[in-house]
Amino acid sequence: MKNRLLSILALATAIAAPLQLSAQKEWTLQECIDYALENNIQLQQKQLSLESSMVDLAQSRASRYPTLNFDNGNNLSMQNTASYNEYNEAGNNFNYQSSFRLNSGMTLYQGGRLRNNIKQAEANASSATYDVEQQKFDLQQNIITAYLQILYDKEALALKENAAGLSAIEMDRGQQMYDAGAISKVELKQFTAQNASDNYAVVVARNTLEVDRLKLKQLLELGLDDDFDIAYDDIEYVSLAALPSLEEAYDAALETLPQMHGSDSDVLAAQYALAAAKGSLYPSIALGAGMGTSYQSGTGISFLDQIGKKLSESISMNLSVPIFNGRQVRSSVERAQLNLRNAQLQNESVRKQILSTVESVYNDAVAAAAQMESASLQMEQAEESYNLASEQFAAGIKNTVELLTALNNYRSAASSLLQARYKALLSEKILNLYMNN
Repeated sequence: MKNRLLSILALATAIAAPLQLSAQKEWTLQECIDYALENNIQLQQKQLSLESSMVDLAQSRASRYPTLNFDNGNNLSMQNTASYNEYNEAGNNFNYQSSFRLNSGMTLYQGGRLRNNIKQAEANASSATYDVEQQKFDLQQNIITAYLQILYDKEALALKENAAGLSAIEMDRGQQMYDAGAISKVELKQFTAQNASDNYAVVVARNTLEVDRLKLKQLLELGLDDDFDIAYDDIEYVSLAALPSLEEAYDAALETLPQMHGSDSDVLAAQYALAAAKGSLYPSIALGAGMGTSYQSGTGISFLDQIGKKLSESISMNLSVPIFNGRQVRSSVERAQLNLRNAQLQNESVRKQILSTVESVYNDAVAAAAQMESASLQMEQAEESYNLASEQFAAGIKNTVELLTALNNYRSAASSLLQARYKALLSEKILNLYMNN
């Protein structure tokens, strides 16, 4: 049997083609990523958190400027007895009073609290920005993994269907040999049992494909009625022969991953929070100014005249020195110190977590490259062995068990090669994602 590997690949392509045609929409990897970045609910929630942080930042910056408030008070009173004027005329027993005041205030010195609060808000906004970017990173990684799993499932299904077709051919040949008296009925049953097992494997592979396709559809948060399938030949295999060193990969990940930058921002925010808390130990100076006037009915003086004559202005400067306040300030400083230490420990934990992840991804890439080479050689040897066993079986030299063993080894090698290819592809994609390539 000549070049069975080419036959497998050709049949796999032919089998996979109907899978493409049956779907109304075929999504490429980039289309899946773009759609998820636009519609993912968790990402939108992170973006809302970022917007909230920006509101806090705007409020902190505005605290540097003076405040300005307008107050107006009104009072209406009624007397039980009427009042009389000099002409013995009954007056109005209602009395109306109104006051108007404009106040302004500004903090001149607060131990650096205003400045540090603004810096802390800026660091928090930066951390929220990196949280959004990290959510995007995680989303891309999950989609890449799910997408490649479906591609693998499709090719694995094609191999299983090809194996079932190949065992059917062997079963037909066994039937012919049994009819000719060349093999026993027991040997014929071995062929039929192998074909039944291969058909069962096809059912399992098809179900696995549908389950993984549903997982990606759910990851994209598509609706129940949305038809979904992926482009079959969207990604080419990439050689992993030229890999960077582990140190280069780790350094690139530290520079690339939003998670690391977000943790650095958290440490910075905790440092500014501590500085702001320490500012409460120092005196504060505030400047205030105001002007006001009032009006009262029943005085015989017009509204405008009263407003002008009763106009008053004031200016004040307040000094507040913390002496004893139930240890509130000292406790606030100590809590800020603890929060800073916790942020530093979390930062170190993130660095170690990134190192562990990069090491795993890098080792997977190295192992995948070696497995690709080994699996390719195994495939060549298994193909030659099966071809030889098939010829010897036809010549009566090999028995049924030996032929089926060679066939199973051949199919196992094809499956191992497929797994190695997709493991290499996934490792390459994830490693490039961590290195921002």
